[in-house]
Amino acid sequence: MLTFGRSARGSAPLPINAKFARNWQLSRPSPWCHAAIGGLGHESRHRSALAAVSTATLAFAAGRGGRRSRGSAQRWLASLSSSSKGGEDLGPVSALWQLLRQERDEMAGARVGAQCPEFSNLQSILEVMDRLGPEDFRVSEKDAATSRSRSGVSYQEVYSGPGMTLAIFLLRAGARIPLHDHPGMSVYGRLLFGRMRVRSFDAQSPIERDSGPLAWFAQSPASSGRKAVLQDDRVIGPLSTSYSLGPTEKNLHELEAIDHCAFFDILTPSYDGSQGRDCSYFQSQLIAGSEGGFLLKQFLPQDFDMDFQQYRGPPFV
Repeated sequence: MLTFGRSARGSAPLPINAKFARNWQLSRPSPWCHAAIGGLGHESRHRSALAAVSTATLAFAAGRGGRRSRGSAQRWLASLSSSSKGGEDLGPVSALWQLLRQERDEMAGARVGAQCPEFSNLQSILEVMDRLGPEDFRVSEKDAATSRSRSGVSYQEVYSGPGMTLAIFLLRAGARIPLHDHPGMSVYGRLLFGRMRVRSFDAQSPIERDSGPLAWFAQSPASSGRKAVLQDDRVIGPLSTSYSLGPTEKNLHELEAIDHCAFFDILTPSYDGSQGRDCSYFQSQLIAGSEGGFLLKQFLPQDFDMDFQQYRGPPFV
């Protein structure tokens, strides 16, 4: 499900491999309770924030009823507590990397197939993402403005593996990423700066619960087009804003930069053609007489490319 609105201070397909490079025409392969504790000293702030988030995180894990979720949350909170002994507060990227490395390690023991795996600490991940800003990744409007691609879109890879891909996309004002899908995938993202228009679509045909997240994409040949409903058409930004989309809801979207803008995405699982997770592009045509109904026809955009920029933020190790 694509949701917006978690603003703080102030989608996009991307496996880096030969298939990805061909599809995307890459030029190279691949507040922790601030209001309540703002008047405290550094160490007191860290302890108070840790106490507050401990209760929320463990309550969430317990509510999920899973031993795996609660255990993961306890290990993460223990790591935060140990870091406070040296008087160093974890920044949001470091805290996010800890959570995502945990998820990566847990996924490593399971086969990542066509089904979308669920993060065990999703709520904690979303809370940390709500704190992210451009300075955390060391990106600026200049990086977006100086994109060298014809389409005005640049890409910074943070990490790519079977279970997830982490990346930053930078768009010059006026740049556009064509309508595309994320088959069987979830995306959790954060607009870092600028304003961006997002148009999101849902598959119109119902999908049976046991048919899997890729069912709609196999219901009709690409040549005949696919029916979809426009679910969202809005401008987000310029304040940093979080968003998400799921395997069956608002899974197709197109993005247009109104200002120079950048966003950070977590895609899970990663694109993988061998598992039916190829990225496809579509052109949309309004169906006469329908209320928000569109016919989507697959095509290969000839004028869309993307250049590679070096990621300068904290490494995902």
